[in-house]
Parts: sequence; structure tokens; C-alpha cells
Amino acid sequence: MLAEKKIVEILRKAKLLEKCNLIKIRRTANGMTNENFICTLSNGNNFVIRLPGRGTDTMISRRDEYKNHDLISELELNTEILFFDAGTGTKITRYINNTFLQNQSLSSRIPYACLALKKLHNSGIHFDNKFDFFNKIELYETISKNLCIFLCDDYKEMKNRMLKNQEFLYWKTDWKPCHNDPVMENFLMDGDLRIYLIDWEYSGMNNPLWDIASFALENNLNKEEEVYLWNCYWEGNFPTQTILEKLELFKICQDLLWYVWAKIKESQGEDLFDYAEMRLKRAMQSFALYSAVESPEEFIKHLKIQNTEKMFIDRVGFIKR
Repeated sequence: MLAEKKIVEILRKAKLLEKCNLIKIRRTANGMTNENFICTLSNGNNFVIRLPGRGTDTMISRRDEYKNHDLISELELNTEILFFDAGTGTKITRYINNTFLQNQSLSSRIPYACLALKKLHNSGIHFDNKFDFFNKIELYETISKNLCIFLCDDYKEMKNRMLKNQEFLYWKTDWKPCHNDPVMENFLMDGDLRIYLIDWEYSGMNNPLWDIASFALENNLNKEEEVYLWNCYWEGNFPTQTILEKLELFKICQDLLWYVWAKIKESQGEDLFDYAEMRLKRAMQSFALYSAVESPEEFIKHLKIQNTEKMFIDRVGFIKR
């Protein structure tokens, strides 16, 4: 097996096979960016090896990832890195037995996820790189052009609509360290109830509302779960209308960004056609539902705030009981 040979070479390079042998390799339920393997050694240690996916070298700065991972180590949010090749993105981390996988409901995990995100956002740490939609989408479009990837007119129209909101989304932004890919699979909890946030390859300074919008979107939260997310993150304070507007716009931006990302990965042989189409279609539907008017001040009216606020108050009462 090609992967097994590569894993043995990496373990030797990391000097983890000097006094033991590799006895088992188990491929995990991988994310869409990389391949991950759990390796068991004869001395009883377990490690996770990440092999970067195809096409990631042009879209991800592994040097930024490594620097950011090192910076947040003081927060004790990340897993211990035992080996990192900043040239290739190959990484070895210590394995965490994730108790989040033991039948907890999504809602029960939201408070812990909020604790991790708030710890990061309020840490005062400064990453050297920025991750904002408008710069990233230009980078991904440049990569697409170099690879002769066709981006449809619907995408171009939606991107131009989002460009009109650039100042609204990022003007006077209080840039914070952000994870930028907070799917639930990137939150782990060990047996001592310590929370880990893993996979920092998209990390960078951003508007922290990106992480909140992304958590809701990528984890398919329903409206009640999203309101619970707001409740936990803002500790019982209901978000302002401006914040809610930005959350909805950031979701549209995310669907557009990951649409282009998927088209790039598709050109490298990944089967992501349906995924890309889903993201673009959802961006168009979301814009039609929530942005029927041009004025940002009118945007909030499409959220039916009265019902949402009642749900929020009910949830707060439930938590306090």
C-alpha cells in the first residue's frame, strides 16, 4: 500500500520508530482537504498522520499554519505537534480519544465549541496572515484561471453582489485570530473534558463573526440550534441587527468561497461536482431569501426577528433553570 510506505517513511523521519514498530494503520473519516491516518506503535503510542490532499499546496500556506499553531499553543487549544513539514504540509500529532463521538447531541456540544472559539478570539494573539473573504476569493480565482477552470456566470454575479457588501462586512473590523473552518469534526474533547480545536490550515486574522457564521453553516444548524449558538457565544445577550446581517452575508460568502475551492479540487481529480453545485445553489437561494432589498438596514426584516428573539429568550430561560 502506497500510503503505508509513505507513513513508515514519515514516522522514521520523525524518529518515532527508533525503538518500536508500526503495528496498525487506520484511515479516519477524512475531511475534504487531507487524508488522515491513526497509527498504533508497538510501544502503545498512537499518532495521527496528515497527508495533504491534492491541490492544497497552492491554496494553503503551510508555513502560516505552522506559525499560527505554534502561537496558540499557549492557549492549550491545539494538539501536540510531533512533526511538521512546512514544505509539504505533512504533519504528525498525538492522538486524542475524542469523547465527543460518544453519542452526544450537537446541541450539547455547542457550549464547548463556543468556549473554544471565544478563548481564541479573545486571546490577544496576532497571526501574521489575514483570512478575509475578498482576498481569498481573488486568490482562488487566480488559481482557477491558471488551471483553466470555468466559473459559471451565476457565480460571477453572486460574487459581484458580495463585493458591494465589502465595506459593510470589513469596515472598522476588529481583526481577531480566527480558525475559519470550525466544522464540528475539528472540535475534540478528551476524557478530562479538555477541549481541543484542530486543523489550523485556514487560520488567520479575520472578523470573528466569520467563525460564528461558519459554525452554523458547516454544521447545518437549524434555527433553534443557531439561536442557542448565539446564546452561548454572547452569554445571553441577543446579537444586534448589524451582527445578524453580517452573519447571513458571511454565510453567502462562505458558500461562494468553498464553491471555488471545490472547483479547484475537482480539477485535481476529486469528485466534488455535486458539492460545488450545492454550495453555489445555496448561496443564490440565501441571497434571494435574505437580500431582496439593497439597503443593509432593510436586510434584517427578512430574518423575522420577532420569532427568533422569542426562541432566544426561551432558551436563555431554559439554561438558567
